[in-house]
Amino acid sequence: VHSSVGAHYTNCREALAAGCHVSVAKPFVDQISQGRELVEMARTGGRFISVQQTARYGRGERIKRWIEDGTVGQPRYAHSAFFRDRWHDLADYQREENWPAINATLIHLVDRMRFWIGKPFVRTAFKGIQTPWSPYRDPGVVTGWWEAEGGGFLLSVFQSYLAKVTTDPRFHPFEHHHLQGDVAALSWSGPWEQGPLYLLASGETAPRLLEQGGSDNEDDARLRLLNSLRDAIRFGSAPFCPAEDNILSLAAVKAAELSARRGGMVVEVAEAFL
Repeated sequence: VHSSVGAHYTNCREALAAGCHVSVAKPFVDQISQGRELVEMARTGGRFISVQQTARYGRGERIKRWIEDGTVGQPRYAHSAFFRDRWHDLADYQREENWPAINATLIHLVDRMRFWIGKPFVRTAFKGIQTPWSPYRDPGVVTGWWEAEGGGFLLSVFQSYLAKVTTDPRFHPFEHHHLQGDVAALSWSGPWEQGPLYLLASGETAPRLLEQGGSDNEDDARLRLLNSLRDAIRFGSAPFCPAEDNILSLAAVKAAELSARRGGMVVEVAEAFL
């Protein structure tokens, strides 16, 4: 399913009703209740529904290995900053999507962080900053944080769709990410966060280059996604990013929306399920 986000629920429901297995682009639904309905429908019909969280592949996989092999240690803190100029394709966005562009990006970030730390997020606080020149339905700038289960990991975020950053494809969009573990930290930047990746380790006098950078192969990622669904169907293996798992990422984003609407109050992610 690669329709606009607002059509995902209907398209997935039609496919499951027709007896199909489903691979759907992220974010796979707009409302948690819709996601639960589709998960139950798939389970009752003996079908798989997986979400195409491609950020888990490529660099996402390599960072996961550096965490698991002790290079980084247990993640404790991460910060992600996004500066994007979306004015040039704003008309297409407003015509085709009713999903807030900011949240469509954040769910990819939240899902990948959950993939790395192995825990769900349990509380959040976000502030949406609206400006007179913002053309978006939702705030054009957001900042806030999520706390993981157990209190041992915090993710902070700043994201602006109003920043007048250069539109030169070599630099746009600009992103910077920092992941701090018990042993060392990883740091990497854009565009599309595919710049050089450095390890900042205790006792070392300078950052160590782990990876020069460059775009991951999206065609390869999509092929792996579909092959994963094929293997689940034919051999009973676990599908990539099952929808019931992705609902946990959706809930974290929805809780952040609740917080922003309440002026930045701390919100328990569990409230998003009510």
